[in-house]
Order: sequence, then structure tokens, then C-alpha cells
Amino acid sequence: MNEIDRQIREALKRSLDDAGDAGSIDSIRDMVRESFRGKSRVMVVMTWGKMLMFLALSIYSAIQFFEVDDLRALLGYAVLFLVGLQGWTMMWQFHWMLLNRNSAARELKRLELQIAELVQVLSETKGGVG
Repeated sequence: MNEIDRQIREALKRSLDDAGDAGSIDSIRDMVRESFRGKSRVMVVMTWGKMLMFLALSIYSAIQFFEVDDLRALLGYAVLFLVGLQGWTMMWQFHWMLLNRNSAARELKRLELQIAELVQVLSETKGGVG
């Protein structure tokens, strides 16, 4: 095995160790917690900030909807409520895609490590026979 293969194997093992044990990320809560620790944590924080902003907008407009008597204001707050829910849903879907991307990257790293170990075993087997 040459030097670059050894460096790749060490980097993959370090990245898997940083992510935790192979079976440690089991629930959505763990995936969300890990998303705040990754390289894209700034984007995750911004996404959560926008989600909270849209949720607050929806709650505010729902409360105001039941406190006004003017038809124009009722329609305005109803539309504002729907826009807030739409924005919250859009941000949640974006965050869900980030979680899936992180999960897929973790699985690819595991697969790369398994392939590297298999290549090493095969090269050692061929080297000993030939």
C-alpha cells in the first residue's frame, strides 16, 4: 500500500470518528444535532432562524386574525398566516434536504473505507501468492 492510500484511510477513519460511532445517529433528533456541528452549520443556523421567523409570523397573524373585526384586515392576516406557513414549510424542506445530504455523505465515506480495506486485503493476498 502506498502513502496516499494510507493517508486516505486515516482521513476516512478520522472523519467517521468525528461523526461518532457508525450506529450512533439513529433518530431525527441526532441528525439535527449533528447538522449543527458540520461544515454547513452557518447555513443550518440561518435556515433555523428563518424557520423561527416564519413560525412567529404565522402565530402573530393567527392571533391578530381573531382580534380584528374589519374584513380587509381579516383577509390580510389570513394571507399573512398562509405565507408564514408556506415559508416555514419551505425552510423545513430545505433543512430536510441538508440532513439527507449529510446522511448520504456519511454512507459514502463508510463505503469508501470498506473499499479501501478490501483493496488492501486483496493486494496482500495477491502479494503473498505471486
